[in-house]
Amino acid sequence: MKIQHFFDSAFTRATKNVKIIPGKVTKHPGPLFTEGCFSDPHLPWEVRYDNGYPNVFFDPNYQLYRCYYTSIVYDETSSLTTLAERATGIRYKSRGPRLTALLYAESKDGIHWERPNLGITELLGSSNNNIIRLYAHGSCVFLDSHESNPAKKYKLITRDDHFPRKLCTAFSSDGYNFTELKPIPDIAFIMPGDTHNYVRWVEELGKYVLLTRMFTRELRTVARSESTDFINWTPPVEVFKGVGRDDQIYAMPFFQDEGKFFGLPAIYHEGDESLDHNDCVDIELAFSGDTINWERIAPGQPLIPRGKGHYPTGEYDCGCCFPCPPVDDGEQWRFYYMGGNGYHYNFRETSLCLATMPKHKLAGITASQENITAEFTSIPMQVNSGKLYLNADLGENSIVEAELLNPQQEPIRGYGFENFKIKTEDGKIEFTWNDKPVKLMMQEFKLHIRFSNAILYNIQGDIDIHPNHPVYNY
Repeated sequence: MKIQHFFDSAFTRATKNVKIIPGKVTKHPGPLFTEGCFSDPHLPWEVRYDNGYPNVFFDPNYQLYRCYYTSIVYDETSSLTTLAERATGIRYKSRGPRLTALLYAESKDGIHWERPNLGITELLGSSNNNIIRLYAHGSCVFLDSHESNPAKKYKLITRDDHFPRKLCTAFSSDGYNFTELKPIPDIAFIMPGDTHNYVRWVEELGKYVLLTRMFTRELRTVARSESTDFINWTPPVEVFKGVGRDDQIYAMPFFQDEGKFFGLPAIYHEGDESLDHNDCVDIELAFSGDTINWERIAPGQPLIPRGKGHYPTGEYDCGCCFPCPPVDDGEQWRFYYMGGNGYHYNFRETSLCLATMPKHKLAGITASQENITAEFTSIPMQVNSGKLYLNADLGENSIVEAELLNPQQEPIRGYGFENFKIKTEDGKIEFTWNDKPVKLMMQEFKLHIRFSNAILYNIQGDIDIHPNHPVYNY
């Protein structure tokens, strides 16, 4: 079954009174775990997660959810300033050097987490900690299903914070013990790397794709590099940016679903100090057909809304949120993210958080003005076989009706609004005309929908864009 999203500009011919909105997430009741410096159990090396840059995935080799995250493990200001002192309103100011590291946690169910004593890295006179590597900044760790060499199944890309700072790679057979960091040849010093340096294998390209961060005229932007062997990488090229200082893209991990690529841009607001969101970070949604050309789906509308309030009394994720790609949990997405309760450049306590969403409901369309009917017309498409389904949120007052148009923009006989009827079976919403599914096999048509009091996400079925219609970057 193929999917065409209503938010996708490549699927849209025309709209009336339509706006795009992100899907609705459900947040877990509270943080999954938080910084250990002032928590129980006491983990004195977890002094400040800061942005955290989480990497969470389910590992079938261990039957565990595994989380790799960046933390500051040495910072006098954070470790010596109590929560009570922070609450008085004093501002964060570094007293000296800070040390970053790659840390690890694991879980059997993705809800209850342990930070095991790995015995790998010594800090503060002991290796009884969950530190995988010191001086690692903005790390990405993933299980590479494409890799045939068992010694390289787990891959790491990170900035080595030893001077001179540089972007490096490493490999592991178990996800615990990694090889020594090797600087990326030729371009290790070009990319700043003080961000979530996110990598994944893209089968369609036959390459690894890295999204990292660069600066253009002092503004944070997304840069892209690619590699066939995870060792040699192309020079980074800017592929995505926001609009001005109030709309900078701090980081953008990405994932793939149904042939499309979805980015999770962490939008940093640094423009107007009078704005309530200044110095905060929001998670939004973007998409692409090729990992090069990106488009914001609902600019200014967070996919995972920040919590209410402000430091120190606000909710646990009211300040800065940094995501990782979701974990596929069957019928829903699990979006893990690091949520902080304070401003970016001030004190904040950060936690691993969770929000869930039904699959295939990342974003949809609804009426801009509720009292006016909305309309959507697709580009030319065809049904190859089977039925046509609608993925939508409908209520008692919802109205959805559809017709199929020929190339002359006229209703096809028997497929007008007057023939249309929705059929619901096993939770699926089927489009029918004269109580029958579409019988226009391989015939060109445009789908024209009128609706109100509803959110439409996508059309599903054995469908394709009609071959007579050229599609760019689809």
